[in-house]
Amino acid sequence: MAVLLGAYWTNDQRLYLARTAYADYELLEVPAEQARVLSVNRSSSSRDDPDGKGHPYIEAIETALCNRGIREVAVLGAAGRTLGRDAGCLLRPTFVDIDPGQGKLSGRLLFGPPAGPLVVADARAWLRAQKRRWPAIVADAYSHRTSLPTHLATIEFYQRVRDTLVDGGTAIFNVISLPRQQAFRTRTDRSIRTVFADCETLSVAVLADGAAAWAADDDEQTDNVLYRCVRGDLDGDRTIYSDRLQRIDNDRGLR
Repeated sequence: MAVLLGAYWTNDQRLYLARTAYADYELLEVPAEQARVLSVNRSSSSRDDPDGKGHPYIEAIETALCNRGIREVAVLGAAGRTLGRDAGCLLRPTFVDIDPGQGKLSGRLLFGPPAGPLVVADARAWLRAQKRRWPAIVADAYSHRTSLPTHLATIEFYQRVRDTLVDGGTAIFNVISLPRQQAFRTRTDRSIRTVFADCETLSVAVLADGAAAWAADDDEQTDNVLYRCVRGDLDGDRTIYSDRLQRIDNDRGLR
């Protein structure tokens, strides 16, 4: 699911309330924004309005995909199926979510049809079953803004995502990055970069303030962080430079 903590409960109107085996859901109407918001376990998960505009991080993901010429994308974690509704290109997402209730929820949330179908499955099981490779995979599976399924935060999961990408394909991970969880932040970053050599990050907190850019390092560690990684030939490379083994000139093509 998504990341932004909801501040909608006071003045806005509850349209729908549901409980499934996986989460408690509330659908709220936000008249001031002419929008609807879906909350999951009392965290704002998804947003939609008549123009198809979602949360800022969803818009940033759409822009990142469109800028790379990507059209087909697998989205692990449906989040109301808002991705692709207001994209600057014709995105064709396939949404994968373990909760079959996501189909009904997105029907109530969205002002128009979703951009792609819903597949009800566990994300890792779905990845294992894939016979094809994808141009892009977005991992956005949350049960709350401060928690996520732990089996979707391991090096084995990141490796499975990489294996399901085409060469040069893009993976985007929505990662919890709370200030007091330095060990988790550091080890998550290390786990992702152990699998993918080429990654950039974007702070969701800074993005929500209206000004942000992708960076090679995650230096904003204040909220959730988007990782954008590209499958490449140096993925998994462990070579370092040392006084004992000098390879710098070789790698630069100077010898």
